[in-house]
Amino acid sequence: MLKKNYKKNICIKRIYVFIFWNCLLIIVIVLRLFYLQIYQSAKYKLLSDKNRLVIKRVLPIRGNIIDGRGKELAYNVYSYAVILDLLSIPKDNLQHVIGSLKQFYANDVVSQKLDNLPSIIKQSNRYIVLKENIDWNELTKYYIISNKYPYISIKKTIARRYSFPIQCSHFLGYTSSPNSNDIVWSNNPSLSLPTAKVGKSGIERQYEKDLFGKVGIQELEVNSRRQVIRTVNEIDSIPGNTIQLTIDINLQNEIYNILSEQ
Repeated sequence: MLKKNYKKNICIKRIYVFIFWNCLLIIVIVLRLFYLQIYQSAKYKLLSDKNRLVIKRVLPIRGNIIDGRGKELAYNVYSYAVILDLLSIPKDNLQHVIGSLKQFYANDVVSQKLDNLPSIIKQSNRYIVLKENIDWNELTKYYIISNKYPYISIKKTIARRYSFPIQCSHFLGYTSSPNSNDIVWSNNPSLSLPTAKVGKSGIERQYEKDLFGKVGIQELEVNSRRQVIRTVNEIDSIPGNTIQLTIDINLQNEIYNILSEQ
């Protein structure tokens, strides 16, 4: 009888110990959940938003340049560019990526740029423009490639055009991709964007701040593969100012024709 009572007491004690440790474990889990969900909620919400939301800067349309009668001397047209996202490429897989891309871009300007890619990467933070000014006929080919390789994307861009490039080049100047000196000179960090352009000489350079405009902001929601799901918030970019010169382009053309005949 005593032996049976002893075994019964042992079983009861074990049950109590088991219940105690289970209750303790439940309390620890509840306290941990309280700590994460209530006390640390702001921190983890911020981390979640950083992974879910992407801030994208949108370049403005560069302002036009017109003559004294309102004729366009410098204007913009829509174009497309092939962009390589360096952060999407594993560092130990760079040569394989270059080899794969060159198969698709054989006999193309992009192929030549891919050969110099290792040296270009040292001068770039994230994005590299492989090719600009793609026309509509070429767009389909590059779009197929961008679907195959997630680190290649096609971006709609703005290309600068001049109505009278020969007659006006000496005073209008031109635009091109900025270097580090241009970014420091203009005090405009947005020039670091992959397809940004800056005035290099002439009126384009002199009135760079007026012509550039104000950059817009897009807040994008992305999935785990960094693909855009929707636009959460957007602030439109503000186009640059139109610069009107005192030059009469008709008179300029007449003078050019007279001098070219001599």
